[in-house]
Amino acid sequence: MDYAGQPCDYDALREITGRHDLALVADACHSLGASYKGRPVGTLADLTVFSLHPVKAMTTGEGGMITTESFDSAYRMRCFRNHGVTSDRCQREKQGSWLYDMVELGHNYRLSDVQCALGLSQLSKVSEFVARRRAIVFVLSDFFDDGYERQLRASAARHDVIALTLADPRESSLPDVGLLELHDAETGARVLVDTSDSAVRAAYTDRARERAAARRRSLAAAGIDEILLETGRSYVEPLLRAFRARERRR
Repeated sequence: MDYAGQPCDYDALREITGRHDLALVADACHSLGASYKGRPVGTLADLTVFSLHPVKAMTTGEGGMITTESFDSAYRMRCFRNHGVTSDRCQREKQGSWLYDMVELGHNYRLSDVQCALGLSQLSKVSEFVARRRAIVFVLSDFFDDGYERQLRASAARHDVIALTLADPRESSLPDVGLLELHDAETGARVLVDTSDSAVRAAYTDRARERAAARRRSLAAAGIDEILLETGRSYVEPLLRAFRARERRR
């Protein structure tokens, strides 16, 4: 199931379905107009289901649609939505025939002509509708935790993400204050550090620089702009510089 405009990892899903000889059915009600590795949603699974409810990117008032590249699946679905009848009124009119066969049990799942006209009128505007739903996303964090990269990359694939990194300059180096007991508020762990040891202070500074460099590389690889905001200093100037630089790139 796609969620919040983000397609699933269809390569991984295809690997699973291929290994077990399964059909891949996708719920793409959240991702109409999205794409995965250059391929539009609706062409990635054997069957892809879309909702056309009024809250979706495009609507017919109510109802939905299913896309497939399988002729047999499309034929079976058309019969099922039409009382199990093998042909519809338009087909019989073109053939000049009134004859039809009801080959299986089915339902009246057809959209009305008015709903179809509404849907067709919106189909050419899907890209515009999706563009309006895209947003500039600001992520405010110190980015000390591990594992945030994947979520940020997924967001950056559909949104213009800007990382606001909150940093305290005092955390980049250790002061020489002798023995210092450090307490991890999350795990409860405690450790005693001799800050008078210059090697300890140098190692701490090097580790802080490595962590900052890794963060910058990770954000840059995901195409995410970073704005560094330091505690104790005005945030206005860094924001202005960043937005002026973004404006020049356009």
